[in-house]
Amino acid sequence: ACAAVRDLATGEVLSRRRLVALGAPDLVLAALVLHVTDIDVQERGLLALLALAEDGQRVPLLGVDGPLGGIAEALGPYQEEELDEDTDPMALKRKVIVRSALAAVSLHLPTRLSARGGVAAALAAMRTHAAALEVQRPASAVLRRIAAVGAGHKLPSSSGAAVRGDIAARGGAEVVAEAMRAHGASSSDLQESCCGILGLMAASGLTMRSDLVALGVNELVVRALQQHHSAVELQVVVCSTLCSLGLDLPESQAQIVELGALPLVLQTLRASADDERVQVAGFILMQQLAAREGCAAVRAQMVELGGLEVALDALLRPPASIQVLAWAFEVLCLLCLDGPEPRARAMEHQGLELTLATMRSLIDDADSQERGCVLLDALAGDSLQLRARLLAQATNGLQSVLQAGARQVQRKQVQFLVCALVLKLASDSGESRQRAGSIGACEGVLAAMRAFPKRTDIEACACNALLQLSNRCAENVNRIAAVGGVKTVCLAMFKGEKCLELQEAGLGVLRFLMADSEEIPEEVTDLGGVQIVVGALETFPDSLLVQEHGLSCMSHLCWHNPKNQETVVLKEGVEIALAALRAHGERPKVVAFACAALQSIANEHKKHREVLGNCGAIELILEAMKAHPEAANVQAYACAALQSIASSSFANRRTIMQGGAEDLAISAMELHPRSWKLQEFAQMLLDTLAT
Repeated sequence: ACAAVRDLATGEVLSRRRLVALGAPDLVLAALVLHVTDIDVQERGLLALLALAEDGQRVPLLGVDGPLGGIAEALGPYQEEELDEDTDPMALKRKVIVRSALAAVSLHLPTRLSARGGVAAALAAMRTHAAALEVQRPASAVLRRIAAVGAGHKLPSSSGAAVRGDIAARGGAEVVAEAMRAHGASSSDLQESCCGILGLMAASGLTMRSDLVALGVNELVVRALQQHHSAVELQVVVCSTLCSLGLDLPESQAQIVELGALPLVLQTLRASADDERVQVAGFILMQQLAAREGCAAVRAQMVELGGLEVALDALLRPPASIQVLAWAFEVLCLLCLDGPEPRARAMEHQGLELTLATMRSLIDDADSQERGCVLLDALAGDSLQLRARLLAQATNGLQSVLQAGARQVQRKQVQFLVCALVLKLASDSGESRQRAGSIGACEGVLAAMRAFPKRTDIEACACNALLQLSNRCAENVNRIAAVGGVKTVCLAMFKGEKCLELQEAGLGVLRFLMADSEEIPEEVTDLGGVQIVVGALETFPDSLLVQEHGLSCMSHLCWHNPKNQETVVLKEGVEIALAALRAHGERPKVVAFACAALQSIANEHKKHREVLGNCGAIELILEAMKAHPEAANVQAYACAALQSIASSSFANRRTIMQGGAEDLAISAMELHPRSWKLQEFAQMLLDTLAT
């Protein structure tokens, strides 16, 4: 009778549904329970259940008495209605409604089997006939179908967990493990079913996973892959099961590696390169093992075994599915984390080109974009040659990162990496700055700042990138100013007044933006720039960069601007500049811009000349000239400052001359004949002193 059910169910879908509706599963289960010692009944009965559950779908309650059965029987014929692309939209809508109604009046066969004692029957068969492979195979397959309740079906997750809990409570894990030990090399089908059961149980929770690992199933699953490495279905199930067994269990992951899983998985990926399921499952397992904290040794082993090449081959092989691309790419990025050596090895196999191509293919995948940006940022830090390749038009590496930033606006790490990569690429030369700016680096960095106005780490990195972009590059200065960069930087500095890195970089950006411009200093002034600059100088007196860039900004803001001159003096800008001369007298750049700031404060302002003459500024400037005869910029700005202080002030001229300014100016002109700025300022000082 069981054989007849099996034969009838191995055919049309409607035949299986009719058998289910007539109660065949319950009758077969009853036969299995009553004749547990009869090997023929067990084999044929289990095969009959497998055939009945072939669809793995919900089966309409045809032939069942009552209103539900009547509804199902009335709707049944419409489910088989053939519809093509030209079908009337109303007919399509009717089919959707019919299917929804059938789902509401139907049962799920594996669920029914679990409710009617299917777990107990399958386990009893496996225990009673442990040596009979012909029973073990269908019994494990039925148990796997039942264990899959709730996995992939629209059923309450609690029902699936309860079924797998029932299997565990009845000693199912031990029975399955024993079957794998007894018939390990005999049947890949049995191993596949058993691994599937263990994987479903492991996915049910940490406690069950821990129990399975303690039972030694890791070794059994790895051995199954070793014994049946050519069975594709088994490869998929094994990789998935190992992922479940290692989830949130570092000790289990370490054991999987110790058991030799890595070379087997890589061998599997190579052998089944064209099978998407194997590729996805294998790369997911590699990702899990490589991503664990503190597992650099595992990643190194993967690289040594050829894992980089396997991942790159998956990216290169067309047409790769989105899933394969995403997981293989994540593995590639993880393996390139631990230093320049694996990255250099990847670059030997078109790693850069494949990374950029994958980022373009997965443009809407935020995780893949972030991983790609991390890898490209690391590559940019490895060598000047790689940075040049990232900027080259042939690769469009920077453009890919900027596109990632534009698409993933709300990903903090992506925005930070955009700024970090631009910073590295723009730091090499004027040509690299121009190339980066022409691609859109200025706009991309400013967009990152605006996307996260409260993240000082992003703003600081962005300002450092803008500092490099604007350094001696008029085109980038114009680009930054044209897209509102002045306001963005000022706002960031105002909000991040306590962040040293942000203040250092922001002042540097403002310095370069205001140099050689008449409009930008006015814009900075309107945005409260004087207060921002003076505040940074006061807050960070020990920072050489704050003092250098800040004093330069003060010089630009006060130049030919009486209002800013007054504001700076009222906010003790003179005292700040003199303090910088005293504290950092050995630093030529700080000294030079302190002198430049004093020059701008005194320029065409009689009252300020008197203030400077009476507060010791002249003596400090003369000391700076004596301390740095080799620094042309110190000599030039010192001469300019002394000239502004001496102008129209007999008392100041006398003090300056008594300090030996004439001899110092002449010596500087002789020592630096090619510095036209020094020659001009020194001659102006001499002319003023001779008046």
